Amino acid sequence: MLSIINLNVAYTKEKMALSEVSFDIGEGEIVALIGESGSGKSTIAKAIVGIQPSPKGTICYRGECVESMSRLKKKQMQKEIQIIFQDPYSALNPKMTVSEAIMEPLIIHQMTDQQHPDFIANLLQKVLLPKEFGSRLTSSLSGGERQRVAIARALSVRPKLIIMDESLASLDIKTQHEIALLVQNLSREELLSILFISHDLNIVQKIAGRMGVLLKGKMVEWGPSPLLFSHPKHPYTRLLFASNPSFLKKRGAVEGLPPLERRCSPPAKEGRCPFLNSCASSISLCTLQEPDLREVEPAHYVRCFL
Repeated sequence: MLSIINLNVAYTKEKMALSEVSFDIGEGEIVALIGESGSGKSTIAKAIVGIQPSPKGTICYRGECVESMSRLKKKQMQKEIQIIFQDPYSALNPKMTVSEAIMEPLIIHQMTDQQHPDFIANLLQKVLLPKEFGSRLTSSLSGGERQRVAIARALSVRPKLIIMDESLASLDIKTQHEIALLVQNLSREELLSILFISHDLNIVQKIAGRMGVLLKGKMVEWGPSPLLFSHPKHPYTRLLFASNPSFLKKRGAVEGLPPLERRCSPPAKEGRCPFLNSCASSISLCTLQEPDLREVEPAHYVRCFL
C-alpha cells in the first residue's frame, strides 16, 4: 500500500528532523510508530500527505512513486490517504455544524452524490456519537467529541489509508479503547491500512501488527509488534517500555537499562550512536561511528552494534 524509502527532512543545515527512514505498510495492516516527542513521528505523517516542505527520499503509493504521479493520480491519492491530527480544536472550523464538517471532504472530492440520508448518522454511530450531534456546532463540543467528529470526517471519503497522529490522546481511556477497537475492525473488515502514531504502548500492543521505534529522527528498531514487545533489542526501546508505568506494571522489570543518571544525558555528537550518552551497554565502536539498521532475526531490524 505504502512504501517509505530513505526519507530525509532537514529543519536547518545542522538539524535533521528525519534521517534515512524506511518502512512499508501493507493493505489492511496496522503499523505503529512510537518514540518520544521530537523523534520525527509527526514529520513522517506530514511528509506522506504532502504538507511537510522539502522532504527528500521516495514515497510510493500502491507501487507508484509520488514524484512521478500525474496530477489526477495525486488527487486520488489525497482522497485515499486521510490524516487525523492530535489537536481536535484546530482541526475543525468552529463555525461549522458537525454535519457540515463531515461533509467538507465529500464536497472537496466531489463525492456528495454517493451519500444517502443516513450517511452522517451512520458515521457518527461508528465513532460512538448520537445522530443528534449532526446539527450541533463543533465549537460546542468537548475535546474528545471533536476528535471523534474528526475521525468520522476522515472515514467519510472511504479512504484506503488513515494516518492517526496521536489521535486518541485527547479521549478518555474508555473511549480510546472503543475507538481503537473500531479502527482494528475497520482494518480487518474493509482492508483499511492504518499508520498509528502513539505514546500508548498498551493500545499499540493490542492493535498493531508491526511497529517502528524512532529516536532523534532515526528508526532504531523495526519489526513485528509481538516480537518487539517480548524481546526488545535496542536499549532505547527497553527504556521506552520502562518509562511507561501502566505498561511496566503488566510486563514486569525491563532488563539492560542505563543507570538513572544517564537516562537524560545530552545527545551524542554527529557520527556516533544517537543513544551513546544514555546507554549502559555501549562499546568503543559506538564512539567512532553510527550503527546501520540491520536484520538481527527474520523481519526484526535494529540500529545497534550489540
